[in-house]
This record gives sequence, structure tokens and C-alpha cells, in this order.
Amino acid sequence: CRGCIDGLAKPERSARYGEVMRLYRGDGQRTTRHAPAQAVGPGRPHGAADRIALARKKWASAAPIPTDPEHPARRWLAARHLWRPDLQLPPSVRWLEASGGPSVGGLLAAFAPPGHGQPSGVQLVSVDGDGRPAPDRAGPTGLAKRSIGVMRGAVCVLGLPDAVSGVNVAEGLADVLALASRLPWPAICTGGSGGYRNADLARWLAGLGAVHVWADLDEPDGIEAAGVLAGRVVVLGGVSWIERVGVGADPGEAGAPFPPLDAAAVESYAGDLERDGLPTWEARRLASVICAKLE
Repeated sequence: CRGCIDGLAKPERSARYGEVMRLYRGDGQRTTRHAPAQAVGPGRPHGAADRIALARKKWASAAPIPTDPEHPARRWLAARHLWRPDLQLPPSVRWLEASGGPSVGGLLAAFAPPGHGQPSGVQLVSVDGDGRPAPDRAGPTGLAKRSIGVMRGAVCVLGLPDAVSGVNVAEGLADVLALASRLPWPAICTGGSGGYRNADLARWLAGLGAVHVWADLDEPDGIEAAGVLAGRVVVLGGVSWIERVGVGADPGEAGAPFPPLDAAAVESYAGDLERDGLPTWEARRLASVICAKLE
């Protein structure tokens, strides 16, 4: 889904990137896959157009997340070991200042149906000044995490998925951040277990190489939903299996502190990847993952 988020460029796939993916998998083989299915847009129930317009307005009001470690978003990321502090966030995740309530703002993730240029929905994770989850609305009904717009069939993508490399799929934003910062494969957020049961999403994933479906073990239907998605991908001609972090855990809960890296090695490797056509944010993410693996 290169370029499926508003403002994302669509770089050509580089030979070096493909080689890195194959070496990381350890198979040394390029697997032939059928082309991704034609993108299918989200459903349009009554009032959907207004909800989508509101989601896009929120997204347009958001800004890139700075690298300042004292920024509330960075504090939230650091407290849960979700993202390396020196790395730029993918363009599908931004910061939205709060309009009221106990929070000061939140991480805003754009969700779009595969192949669509504009988000149909957004997911907001609100935090206070110390980076702790906090309701974005005053009153007892306020939630620290909520979705706006139309989420059916839409995903948030961290990375550059294609028909050769594998992908990680998880339910929550924290989960995909933890995965994308530790594994080279792009991470795809479904926004919840309901996305795991979406047939159109399974059809798209079947064309993206090996699909690692991460089960949310602290949710009652986590394993069942993951099984539905993995099974559909296989039936549709893809390759998929279920990944488990551990009993009672998901990727967003199980992240360990990041080990230090050789900064010069990361910069050198990221520079090579940028010269091969990858955007800066993806080149640095991938270089950090690969260098951590080598060390």
C-alpha cells in the first residue's frame, strides 16, 4: 500500500531493500506471489461521509511528532519501549493537540483502505503531559483511545509493504509500533479484532508475501480472530501463520528496552538505502533494525 496514506511518496522498490528482506528471512529465495487484489473501499453506511470528513479534518490538523524526548508522545513511546527515541515516526502517525479534557494531545494514526490516497478514519491515543494515557474529553465517558471516521476495511501502515516482502499484522497502534521498530517487515494495524475478520483485507494481505498475524492474547477472541485472518489468507493463495508473544501479552505490552546501536553504522547503512530510493524515515527504521540484529 505504498502511497495509500495522504502525503506519502511512492518510491520504486530498491534491489538492496529486496536483498535485505530475503537475507533477513534466511531463505535466499524470491517467492512468486500473485498480484494484490483490487482495492475495495470501505462501506458507506448512513452518515459515513460526514464521519470520513471529520476524520480527514482531524488528520489535516495534526503535525509530525518531533524527536524531543520530553514531548508527550515521545514519553508515551519511551515508557512502553515502542519506538527508538532517535527515529522519525512514519508519516502515517502524527500528533494532534487536544481541544479539551485532561489530555494535552494524542498520537493520531491514519487508516485508509489499501490503495486509497486519503484516510477514511483515524485512531487517537490521547496522553497527558507526562505521556500517560488520558481521556481526550472531560467527564466519565472520556476515553484515552478512540476511533473517528469509517474504519471498516481500512488499515494503518508502518513501512512499505509489497508483493515480495512479508508483513506483520496486529490489532493496535502500540503493537505495530513495537513490531516495526524491531523487525524489518512493514507493520499493518487493523484497529481491532474486527479488522482480522474483514474478507477484503485478507484478500489484499494474501498478495503481500508471508503474513505474520500477531494474536492479542489478553483479549477473549484474540486467538480466534487471528486464526480467521491467517486461514483466509492461506485460502486466498497467500502464506500466513499466527505469532504469539507470550501468555497474556501482545507486542505492545512485551517490548524490552532498546539496546544501544553503533550510530555511525546506522547512518552509513541508512544512507545506502536512501540512495537506493527509500524515504529517510523508512531507511533509518530499517537500518536500525538490521544493525540491531547484526549486533
